[in-house]
Amino acid sequence: MATKEYLNYLGWTLRDVSTQNVGYDLEGTDPQGQPVRIKVKKVDRPDARFAMTNNEMSLMLTQPGGYLLAIVVGDGRHAQLLLLDPSQTDLPKERVCRRWDWEFTDWSRFARVAGGAEPGAGAALGPWKAPGTATDHASSASRSARRARLLISSAAT
Repeated sequence: MATKEYLNYLGWTLRDVSTQNVGYDLEGTDPQGQPVRIKVKKVDRPDARFAMTNNEMSLMLTQPGGYLLAIVVGDGRHAQLLLLDPSQTDLPKERVCRRWDWEFTDWSRFARVAGGAEPGAGAALGPWKAPGTATDHASSASRSARRARLLISSAAT
């Protein structure tokens, strides 16, 4: 899963639990060592709606803190990974009568780009450089970036 690889590259320590049916895809710690659970979503553009099941929302709301949405916007070399804390009380969402899923409607204003840049500021996934690495590792980072972009476009959940 490219999202996990990219965040781990940025200093997170995450493992894939998507096959365990626990209501999120990744778990581990953020760069500050705080526990985190992450649900990965894929959208074509920042203003696109996405849905969460009632079970996912219940988990998020009953166990707040350390739950994030990792939203892959776009694909290929222009993909961007945004992180969103879905427990924000002013985050617009609607309960939709399909299966009583939750849709996030105006979420991109609340998300931040993984790695610290502002959304839409040309901070696409890669090429990136790990904090503290020398610039002579650029070709390795560039290869990693290409690999992460390919994985994100083919394996977004």
